[in-house]
Amino acid sequence: MKHLFAVALCITTLSASAQAYEPSGDEVPKTGTLFGTVIDSQSRQPVADVIVTLNQTRSSEAVYARTDAQGSFRFPQAPAGTYVLRFEKEEYKPYARSDILLRAHRTVRVNVEFLPEYLGQVVLLRGDPPVVDLGSTTQGIKLDTEFMRRIPIR
Repeated sequence: MKHLFAVALCITTLSASAQAYEPSGDEVPKTGTLFGTVIDSQSRQPVADVIVTLNQTRSSEAVYARTDAQGSFRFPQAPAGTYVLRFEKEEYKPYARSDILLRAHRTVRVNVEFLPEYLGQVVLLRGDPPVVDLGSTTQGIKLDTEFMRRIPIR
């Protein structure tokens, strides 16, 4: 039910911006659909509750959606044009994808791999030096009487 509410919210928001353009009786509105999925780049699992912002490059108006439990988002009935999509959530690096061309009566899929915030930090690993002497080239084997007895002779 949560998924349906999020989609209904997107439709309502987009319909409000689309009402500024009233087509005549024979004219079909020039809209398309943008949708996709957001996954965690490390765990490969869907990321829920990501705020997705859709901006048309020629306009300052923005439309928002939130990913559902499967990491899916959808912007139905978006006016044809060129867009920028922004993805934001705590504990993840913000991500933006620009120059997304949406044509009338078309559907564009945009899948995103979200990077966790901790990947941008430098992690210092400390450890002991190896127990193998990497600077020596000496090799050897110990031959004792037991070893000599077990060598097969034909």
